[in-house]
Amino acid sequence: DDTGKSNIVEARYLVEKGQRILYPRAGFRQAVRAMPVLLDQMQTFHNYASRPLDRIYDPGKLEQSLKLSATHMDSSVLINDGTGHFTILPLPRLAQLSPGYGIVLRDLNLDGRSDCYLIQNILSVTDDVGEMASGVSLLLRGTGKADQPFAPVWPRESGLEVPGDSKSLAAIDLDRDGREDFVVGINDGDPMVFRNRTDSQDPTKRPLSLRLRGKPGNLGATGTRLTVKAGDLPPQTAELSGGGSYLTQGPTEAIFAVPADPATRVTVTIRWPDGRSEERALESGTTSATLEWKD
Repeated sequence: DDTGKSNIVEARYLVEKGQRILYPRAGFRQAVRAMPVLLDQMQTFHNYASRPLDRIYDPGKLEQSLKLSATHMDSSVLINDGTGHFTILPLPRLAQLSPGYGIVLRDLNLDGRSDCYLIQNILSVTDDVGEMASGVSLLLRGTGKADQPFAPVWPRESGLEVPGDSKSLAAIDLDRDGREDFVVGINDGDPMVFRNRTDSQDPTKRPLSLRLRGKPGNLGATGTRLTVKAGDLPPQTAELSGGGSYLTQGPTEAIFAVPADPATRVTVTIRWPDGRSEERALESGTTSATLEWKD
């Protein structure tokens, strides 16, 4: 539009009479807000909606523009094979009903496998886009399988149902029973709290709660990775982040599943934020511990 600054034009292909034609994805109002000159050029909603991209914008400028394309629109998980190569796996269909904002990965039933809980929906949208409100949140149970890491749990079974404009999500053990609960922030609404009452906890396992104390300037040890090895359980890994969805900040605590037998040897490999790694053995029967940075 010759204003001296770049504009973003989102478009998609539609097939008409066997031909792929590129149309703008934004509605007329949204496009005019970004480039007011379009109001004089198009004049009506019909003119804008019925024209392909190169009859709305200058074909020469479109040709010279930076082009970025997205071909994978599913909410997905990326599996790291350990060499820096990632495989994209779409989440189950129930997770695709509406965009997700808050996402946490936690071992919710203490079976040694990470589960996933996500909250969904976008209600603060323009009229020409419409609300995306088909989701009620979704719990995904960890399977331990690389080709299908999560299995959906219907809301009527999990008890987790958030039909509103949910945005922020934090996992925190509210009642200190070793199982993490959820606090959900709702846009322009009251927060929701869900207490973890899962009855599927394996009696041969118990929770282990670990906190970290880092060096000055990062006392919460944000950026630390913990890997717990206990008995014949597979290694479990968690990372301490400095924030979550919509500026959420949960506790700097990680809860792991370990064998109930207090005699089981438990070791923790700590990779501190500066890259230094060390291994520490916990005392027999430890249920919670604070691991401190040592110079």
